[in-house]
Amino acid sequence: MSRGTGSSYRDARTGSYTPPDINSFVYRIEPNGAFQHLAMLSSSLGNCTMQILGYEIGALTVEGTKLTFEDQGATITSKDTCRREWNYQKAGRLSKQSYVWRVEHDNMGTALILRWPDGKEDRYYKAKPGR
Repeated sequence: MSRGTGSSYRDARTGSYTPPDINSFVYRIEPNGAFQHLAMLSSSLGNCTMQILGYEIGALTVEGTKLTFEDQGATITSKDTCRREWNYQKAGRLSKQSYVWRVEHDNMGTALILRWPDGKEDRYYKAKPGR
């Protein structure tokens, strides 16, 4: 399941486009309860581009309407074209997060809805075959 947004802008003087600003979040859930979670954030301003990639693996459990993701491994990778000190890879923080979940169908397809404890909801759409 995935969700994401993105945008880019065009330099009126040169006609060139900036690399896109992207926020993308993807879960891959296996039938045995294993999961992979990838979060990618990319932002460009002028000639500088910063990207942060978060990657988690773990196990999930389902108890009725409660879905719990428990990390077993995590990494964070940062890349910056203008600030060398912001280029690194390190171990991520392991966490355990529970959501209230449901599945909905709308004009974009099948969606997994995850509701955070504060009531905010994230919507993840089932990936199309071949993606």
